[in-house]
Amino acid sequence: MKILFLLCYFLNIFLASNIDFIFSKKEQLKNEIKSIGDSKITLGRSFFPYTDSSIEDFSKINLVKNNKNFKLSPIFAIRYSSSGFEIFEENSPSTVLWISPGLEMNYIKPITFGFFDTGINFQAWTRFHKHSAYGFNGIAPSLDQVMFKFNPDHSFEFYSNSKQPSNGIDFDEGQASISLNSNFFNFIFGKFKTNIGPFHSGNLSISYSAPAFPQFQLRTKSKKLNFSFIVGELQSDMSINIDGSEIIRKRYIVNHRIDFMLKDNLKIGFYEQVISGDNLSLSYFLPIIPYWSVQHANRDKDNLQMGFDLELLSNNNKFIFSLIVDEWAPFDTFNKNHHNWFGSQIGFSRILSQRGIFKFEYTMIEPQVYVHDIPINQAFNGDYPIGFWSMGDSEELYFGFTYFFDNYFELDISLRNTNLGTPYYGDSPNIEVAQIKNRFFAGIQLSKKINTKIGSVSYLLKMNHLKTSNIYENENFVDYQISLLYNINY
Repeated sequence: MKILFLLCYFLNIFLASNIDFIFSKKEQLKNEIKSIGDSKITLGRSFFPYTDSSIEDFSKINLVKNNKNFKLSPIFAIRYSSSGFEIFEENSPSTVLWISPGLEMNYIKPITFGFFDTGINFQAWTRFHKHSAYGFNGIAPSLDQVMFKFNPDHSFEFYSNSKQPSNGIDFDEGQASISLNSNFFNFIFGKFKTNIGPFHSGNLSISYSAPAFPQFQLRTKSKKLNFSFIVGELQSDMSINIDGSEIIRKRYIVNHRIDFMLKDNLKIGFYEQVISGDNLSLSYFLPIIPYWSVQHANRDKDNLQMGFDLELLSNNNKFIFSLIVDEWAPFDTFNKNHHNWFGSQIGFSRILSQRGIFKFEYTMIEPQVYVHDIPINQAFNGDYPIGFWSMGDSEELYFGFTYFFDNYFELDISLRNTNLGTPYYGDSPNIEVAQIKNRFFAGIQLSKKINTKIGSVSYLLKMNHLKTSNIYENENFVDYQISLLYNINY
């Protein structure tokens, strides 16, 4: 009996963790504060969805009783904005009421053989939001606009005008996944958001600001090295006509990445990423093959991006750097007629005790990054770049301060100044260059979490000042927002 007990205890060390598919900037900051305070980088925390979640979430009610493996929880949010959340360029500013009911399901089952736990679990997760927004100064928004084009916090694939009342829109959002998880590997298939990189304002390769997309992920994990492989399908919004029928063209993304822990406080990650339209070469399904060579074998028709990022912790500070190179030709790097396009980021964070953090981030992207001479190969998911939200020919300065007074009350202050130009391919634009757009955002947010019989309910108060140029008809306005959130973080 003692031997059996010791064996079960030993095997529990290898019990699998779960995957957290709900991206939260607040949790991202809490993890960063802890990491800087401990002067130790958590290897998997620059890659979302996080695969090291093992804490049971008691903040929401479970509609299914007497089943510890299966959870079914409601979702609800009601929000008001005096300026319309920047949902549409043509309708901002305008008062908007935004309502979001929904449902989330999460099933986790350890895979065991008798008393033997394999250290692997099966997880099935799905989440659905039904959104409705009303107001827009009594005018039905036109259906040819991009939602949240100049608001980096949201992105959606589709919307339609509501029938009643007529001055509203309906849109929805569905995500799901099935996965096999262990402390050493993850196989994940589903449709969900992915965010890769150490930056809070957005990342260059794949960022949370793009909509969820169907994808397969393979990840291997060890103490000093992580490897990841992604194959996904992006929306192209492009079609061809075959025998009178309109066929939507396919767009694919593949990414493989390796992260090294050089020291407890120093990490570096390298990646290759390819966006390819219509037909994806089977060579890209080999996780460890150099994409640079495959792209050459495909006659340089695909859109190849390469890059790296670096994280360093020192004396309550964090220093980060990221670089992406679009279509790198090494021997032409310093030639005048090169086709090497760059995007770069630099950032700094400093913690104030274990409750507060100050952040500075700067992003600069050349016009040719994310676009391509073959339009189907552009690095976009629908109308949104798969990487940093402002697209090519842009730069952004971001300052942020967050203080957690306790687990229930927090203060966020942020400043964001973004210049947006005209992305184009080649050495000079072959399209009409629009005037530079500028968006200056200054915001303060107070959030309070209250425990209730059905779980935690969050109240948010926001005041934002926006000063823009060549974006909205009213270029200078103040936005007041109030939100009540349950099992949703926006």
